[in-house]
Amino acid sequence: MYILVRTNERAAVLSRFVDRYVNGGDPRFDAFLRTFVSQNPAPGDDGALADLRRDESAVAAFSLYLRAKAYEGAIITITEEGDLVLGLSLDDPETHPRRCSRLRP
Repeated sequence: MYILVRTNERAAVLSRFVDRYVNGGDPRFDAFLRTFVSQNPAPGDDGALADLRRDESAVAAFSLYLRAKAYEGAIITITEEGDLVLGLSLDDPETHPRRCSRLRP
């Protein structure tokens, strides 16, 4: 499940999403928190987050795939326009009934 969020309160929205749903899981998570939640990046954080860009033409857009507290995963995407796409994986893709039925003989 994904939701597009356009807000002038990006840091507050991210803080609430992270506090409620996210349980870390990526070594660049701390750089993300410093840059986008506390808005106090450390030296090197830009480089760490640049590794998350989906393609070479992206300037500001990236996705961060994380562990979730009560779901299979959490995804935070920052778009080129500065909007957020927040997502939660509700089902484990390895044990989803449709996937399992395709694997059975």
